[in-house]
Amino acid sequence: LFFAGLVLVASFFRIEAAEASIGFEASVVFGAIILFHSAAIALTSVAIGTLLYAVYLFLRQKNVRLEPVCNGAQLALCYAIAARLYTSAVAPGAPLMAKVSGYILLLVGYLIFHLLLVSLRRWFEDDADPLDFRRVLMAQGRALILGSPVAGIEIMLFSTYGIAGFTLAVLPLLLVAYAIRTESEMQTQNSDLVRRNRELSILTESSTQI
Repeated sequence: LFFAGLVLVASFFRIEAAEASIGFEASVVFGAIILFHSAAIALTSVAIGTLLYAVYLFLRQKNVRLEPVCNGAQLALCYAIAARLYTSAVAPGAPLMAKVSGYILLLVGYLIFHLLLVSLRRWFEDDADPLDFRRVLMAQGRALILGSPVAGIEIMLFSTYGIAGFTLAVLPLLLVAYAIRTESEMQTQNSDLVRRNRELSILTESSTQI
């Protein structure tokens, strides 16, 4: 439940952009996978955290939609498969360099399974628009690179201070996530404002010509 709570908190800072959405829960989940060497903890923490966030969206918007639940299930499955890949390749008592190599395998596995699940979902939903693999990889890659140092700090602090140390390591990432989300929202608002001004300008020119 502790890791599910952190996933829930990270969900509030998620930047929605369809398949290229950027989440900040990766460092929490990857840190938990390496610490406890378990795919089940990845599955349960992400599933519970994202489900609670979906319930929050239902209550706030007063509109029951399946999309947040499907997105959460997709994330949970993706992390669980990547975690299973990691636990199969790296022994629980493996030396540091083996765990570093395993972490790289975890990142690559997550990216591959994320793209695979996104593609399968679009196929089942009969979405004819082509998937921009480069855009998805760039968005996910930035989030994973940002969260990787945090995962290392989480592991080090957890060994010394336990849950309090793990939480302390996550806080700077949440602050960065808040800043990135705020900047993204401002850019979206500016783009909408420019678009509306352009439309108004076109309407003004048309009315003048008439």
